[in-house]
Amino acid sequence: MTKQTKPQWWSWDLLVPLLIFTLGTILPSVILPAVPFQLLLVAVQYGLFVIAMALGLWLTQRASARGSIIGWLVIIIGLLVAMWIAARTVPAMGLVYLTRVGGSIALLLFAVIVTGLTWWHQRRHANSWFPAILGSLWITTLLALLARIPLTSSLMVTSAGSWLIALGTILGDVSVLVIGWHIWIARQNEQGQDQS
Repeated sequence: MTKQTKPQWWSWDLLVPLLIFTLGTILPSVILPAVPFQLLLVAVQYGLFVIAMALGLWLTQRASARGSIIGWLVIIIGLLVAMWIAARTVPAMGLVYLTRVGGSIALLLFAVIVTGLTWWHQRRHANSWFPAILGSLWITTLLALLARIPLTSSLMVTSAGSWLIALGTILGDVSVLVIGWHIWIARQNEQGQDQS
C-alpha cells in the first residue's frame, strides 16, 4: 500500500479561504471611511473562522464524501450564526479608521501584495486557487477607493452608492465562484491524467 502524498500547493490552499473570508466579511465592512475596523470583533471573527476551518479539516479526514459535505454545511451555518451573534454582542473596542489617504494606501498595498502573491504562486502551480479571489479583491478595493476620493465620496454615502456597493459585492462573489469552478475543473482533469 503506497502512502498518498499531498500536492505541493496543499498548504498554500489553506490561505485562500482565509483571504476569501477577509474579502467577504472584513473588508466590505470598511468600504466607507466613516466605518471603523473594530479590532476586538475582527479578532473574534477570525478566531471563529479558524475554529470552523479546523473542525472542517478534521471532519474531512474522518468522514465519507457525503458526510464531509453535510458536515461542512453545518459548520458554515454554525459559523455564520456565531458571527451574527458576535457582531451584536462584542463591545466596540479597538476602533481603527481607514482614512481617505491612509486607508487608500493600506487597501491598495494589500491588493498589490495579494496580486503579487497570486502571480508568484501561479507561476509555480498552474492550477492555484489564488486567481479566484482577484476579481473580488479589486472590486472591493475599487469601491473603497471611490468612497475615499473627494470626487466620488459623496455618491458612495447615498442610496445609489449603497446599490453600487451591493452590486460590486455580488459581482465579486460571482467572480470567486466562476473562476473557482474553472480552477476546480482544471484540477479534476489534472488528477484524472495523473491517475491514468
